[in-house]
Amino acid sequence: MKLWDLRQRKCLKDYGGDDEELGVEDNLFHTDSIWDIQANSHFDQAYTCGRDGKIFHTDLAGENHTMIFHDKDS
Repeated sequence: MKLWDLRQRKCLKDYGGDDEELGVEDNLFHTDSIWDIQANSHFDQAYTCGRDGKIFHTDLAGENHTMIFHDKDS
């Protein structure tokens, strides 16, 4: 998941990335594409759901990810 400045066409922050590149474990963030993102009105927290069947809560200021659901059948 990346935060972009569309006017500057520049990535401001990367909240995940390639699993192998960053050493991300299966339960720390999505391992497949993200299908939906919902942020709160202050844009400091977000919920993401992905093709991997996982839903995460992300503290955008602190970059902490918490898996809140995992559909193991997907």
